[in-house]
Amino acid sequence: MEQNYSREQLIEYAKLNEEDFEQINQCRRTYNRLGFGYQIGFVRLENRFPTQQPFEIIDELLTFASVNFRLMRKKSTSIKSEGKPFHSTKLV
Repeated sequence: MEQNYSREQLIEYAKLNEEDFEQINQCRRTYNRLGFGYQIGFVRLENRFPTQQPFEIIDELLTFASVNFRLMRKKSTSIKSEGKPFHSTKLV
């Protein structure tokens, strides 16, 4: 079943918080972290897990999770290196 969600709905129900990011950062690889974040948002929107075969994707949610994940990565990878600030711009 095709679901369409507004930006306001995604912000209200699927926005990831600091506790979510702490849990997401436990995942080993970038694609695992993004997938886990997507599934957190999916459960909050649909009150169920996504179908696994084939994997159920809500395009709006995937885009929203990707943007949130990218913003989180920029925030968390901003470090000091040899006294100079270093900001990672690596895309997910």
